[in-house]
Amino acid sequence: ILNDAKFITPQLGELPTAMAARMSDSNQNLIQQALNIGQSLAVAMGPNCRQHIRILLPGFLQALSVNKVQHN
Repeated sequence: ILNDAKFITPQLGELPTAMAARMSDSNQNLIQQALNIGQSLAVAMGPNCRQHIRILLPGFLQALSVNKVQHN
């Protein structure tokens, strides 16, 4: 649906907050889906996505970080 929608308005309501929460979930499949949806939204909204960066960027960075156990 998002790929077919050419223009999505920046009025997303609570969606950015809900997506940010999913990006820190323990379920890796859910995290991947949230990242994919975030990417599709950003492409569809274009420069209008800037207003949601403050909410979504920490979740994106956390989801993309490597969480390996370090052994000494």
